[in-house]
Amino acid sequence: MKRTSKTILALCAALALVLALFAGCGKTEPVDAPTTAESISVPTDAILETQPEENFSQTEDPSTTSPDESTTNAVSESSNQEQGTTTAAATTTEPKGPGLTSKDIAEVLAYYQAAAKKTGAINAISHSSIGEASGEGAVAAIFKLVKPLIERSLANNGNEQKVIPGAPQKLVVSDIISASAIAGPASTTITMKIKDQPNAEAMENDEGPVGHAMGTMGNMKASLEGIINYGEDGKVLVSYKGCTVTVTIDHASGKIVNGTWKNTAYFSVQNASAYSIVNVKRIDLPLTTTITL
Repeated sequence: MKRTSKTILALCAALALVLALFAGCGKTEPVDAPTTAESISVPTDAILETQPEENFSQTEDPSTTSPDESTTNAVSESSNQEQGTTTAAATTTEPKGPGLTSKDIAEVLAYYQAAAKKTGAINAISHSSIGEASGEGAVAAIFKLVKPLIERSLANNGNEQKVIPGAPQKLVVSDIISASAIAGPASTTITMKIKDQPNAEAMENDEGPVGHAMGTMGNMKASLEGIINYGEDGKVLVSYKGCTVTVTIDHASGKIVNGTWKNTAYFSVQNASAYSIVNVKRIDLPLTTTITL
C-alpha cells in the first residue's frame, strides 16, 4: 500500500511537470514578425457640405433691386451667368483622429491584426492556475491532496512570451463571437470574445479559434504517448472555453502596448494507465492560462 501511494504521488508530481511544461500555451518564437511599417489609422470619409442653390432665372425689376443685392461674387456670377445659378464652393472637413470605435467584427479584427503585425517583440508573462479536479478512483483523490503543491509550482514558474500570442493573422471572423473597439484620446481598446474549441486533443497549438487567438497546449494526445496507455474505450479529451482577448493599441505608434489573453483548458483522461502502473478510471482537470502584457 505504501509503495502504491508513493507511486501515485510520483505520478501526480510528473503530472505537475507536464502541466508546467505546457503552461506557456504556444510557441515563443515569432509567428507573425512585423514586415512593414504600415499605419493602422482608420480614415474617415470626407463630409461634403454644399450650400443651397438660389435660382435667379427670373428677371427682377431693376427699380426694386438694391445696389447691395446686385453686387454678388464676381467670379461665381461670371462662371454661372449663362445658367443663372450661383453655387457656393464645396468644403471638406478634416478627417477624424486615429483610432477605432466599432462593434463590427471584421473591422475590429482588421484593426487588431494590423496592430499585431506592427508590434513585433513584446515582454509578456504567461501564468496558469488549476481549478477543482474531479473524477473517479485513487488518482482523483490523491490529486486533490497534491493540488496546492502543483499550484505553487505553476505560480512560481511564469513563462515569458516574446511575441503576440497565438497566430493573429490566422484569426478569421468565424473564430469570433463578438468584438468591440473604443477609441480614446491616445489609444483604442479592443475586446474580443472567441469561440470555444472542443475536441482539441490532437490539434497543434496554432489551430482552431483559441489557437489563432492566443495559442493552446498543442497536440496533447501525442505529448502523452509513452506516459499514458489507454485501455478499452480509453481516451484523453481536451477542450478550450471562455477565451477572451483585450488589448490597448497606442495611436501614435500603432502598436499593442497592453493586453490580456485568457482561456480555460478542460482535460479529461478516462480508462487509462500511467507508466503502465497506476490505473486512471477518470480524472477531469480545468487549467486556466492568462497571458499579460
